[in-house]
Amino acid sequence: VDAGALPQIVAAMRGHTANASTQEVACWALVNITSGVNVQGRARRRVAADAGALTQIVAAMRAHAANAAVQEQACRTLSNIAYGNDAQGYARRQPTVDAGALPQIVAAMRGHTANASTQEVACWALVNITSGVNVQGRARRRVAADAGALTQIVAAMRAHAANAAVQEQACRTLSNIAYGNDAQGYARRQPTVDAGALP
Repeated sequence: VDAGALPQIVAAMRGHTANASTQEVACWALVNITSGVNVQGRARRRVAADAGALTQIVAAMRAHAANAAVQEQACRTLSNIAYGNDAQGYARRQPTVDAGALPQIVAAMRGHTANASTQEVACWALVNITSGVNVQGRARRRVAADAGALTQIVAAMRAHAANAAVQEQACRTLSNIAYGNDAQGYARRQPTVDAGALP
């Protein structure tokens, strides 16, 4: 990070948008560099976000919608950058949504229903992005629901019934989206049931 790697990785993504392999390994590099729950890990996630990583990750997902490897690594990276229960973590979640991540994550799930790993990490990304008890957190849960996340999460559970990791992350995501004691929270619960979550 001190050597300036994060802005250069983002620049590589920006300069080679048509190259799926470059997008995949760039996301992979971002995943590894932005990992860590300590102060330094949080700082690396902030540097990545400030360098424009979120916009480029979502652009990669749009440009390579049919490429499961790109979708998976992009979801992992979004999940990492949006992670954190500190003020900075909560602050990074909204730019993730503003970059258009939630509809793209749902699109990745829809486009790669047979790929268990993609379904798992997509749910993981949804969990991290939709966390938060403030007004913005509630708004993010509404955006996820409106993007069709509930239907895709339930579809993932049906398609990968024998995969414990998919089931766990899907349940976490359904729990997050249905959470809330406000009117919107109550309103999201019925669509969760309508999507077939309870059976």
